[in-house]
Amino acid sequence: MPPSNPTPAPSAPWTPAVEPLAPDQAWRMAEHWPELSAALTAQAVEAADRMLRGLEMLVQRERLSAAEMQVLATPALRLQRCAKQVQQILRTQSGQVRLSHEKIDFAQVVDAALHDRRDEWVARGLTLQRFLQPVELLIDPTLGYSLCLAMVDWAQRFGEHLELRLGLDPLQPGALLSLRTQDGSPAADAERLQHDSIEWLLLRQLAATDGGIELQRRATENGVELSARFRRVSAAPETQPADGSAAPLSKAPAPAPPAQAKLGPAAQSGAVLVCSADPAVRRETLALLHPMGLAASAVASAAQALAALGERQVALLIYDQEHPPADAPQLQQALAGDGAGLPVLRLVRLRATAHDEGGGDTAVMSEKMQVPIDALPAALAPAVRFALSNLG
Repeated sequence: MPPSNPTPAPSAPWTPAVEPLAPDQAWRMAEHWPELSAALTAQAVEAADRMLRGLEMLVQRERLSAAEMQVLATPALRLQRCAKQVQQILRTQSGQVRLSHEKIDFAQVVDAALHDRRDEWVARGLTLQRFLQPVELLIDPTLGYSLCLAMVDWAQRFGEHLELRLGLDPLQPGALLSLRTQDGSPAADAERLQHDSIEWLLLRQLAATDGGIELQRRATENGVELSARFRRVSAAPETQPADGSAAPLSKAPAPAPPAQAKLGPAAQSGAVLVCSADPAVRRETLALLHPMGLAASAVASAAQALAALGERQVALLIYDQEHPPADAPQLQQALAGDGAGLPVLRLVRLRATAHDEGGGDTAVMSEKMQVPIDALPAALAPAVRFALSNLG
């Protein structure tokens, strides 16, 4: 006779196990929280996206000033980023992420991640000195990319002047990625370290999913330090001295070509579909996607797009908002219905943006799900990598 109370399946090290409900037990929120949180975050992302598109339309019609857009767009961008981080946590915790531990130079992954968010961070007044030594790790590239971005997002809560170092761990086998703040208050930071943020929860889930990463956070004399130690080190080329020259964020060189920082199979499990009525845009977009190692195709109409969505798995839709097909409403209706969960990267012509006090764009230009159609060679690859990294 089978046991009446089977042992629950093991969970991540930091995730509390949930006992199954007995037939006579009352309803408990813990049993339904994963579905509820997924629905809430999806609604938050959709609401923030619609608000940003509405604000952009008001600016284009000269109904809203740049300063007003900055005030209104900042909360929406924060809400959207927080919701996407929660979605990453849910996807990795639920086992939807398929890892591929590849031998890669992790310095290239870190370099690409910093480059993709550089303009946004500079606009916020963030300074980041980096000391990157070539280190070959066995790691999923997409997970490593997300981990690096989450570390910087976490550290920004404690200061605007950061120092990032990557190299071999001098104390024990492994590699070490450390991030320090230089302008914190030790007493206040030590107290705040006890409060877990969304960024910290995301970091812990990424580390638990990989299984070979150890995280540590501590207060220092000048602020805080966050370190990630990687146990799966393949090899390390001859390194430079630890006090070698630093590359500031505002003057960071261009990263290695996207093909060298490959996306993991979790991002490549589906194709990238381009929908544009302009053949020139379709050709240029495909020419930029194929060197990234992505399976990409292009269509000219909504009917063709819907047919492609029905025939194969599509991980990302790139939609040309400046050259929409004549039957665009048909596609928009489908995306609002059964296709509501499909990530959409929109090609737009940015006519006006909000600027912060330092002169940097803080609203539309920092929105990674929109790409300036006039700057595809420089902007498309980072936006696609960002979108696919959020897919887990």
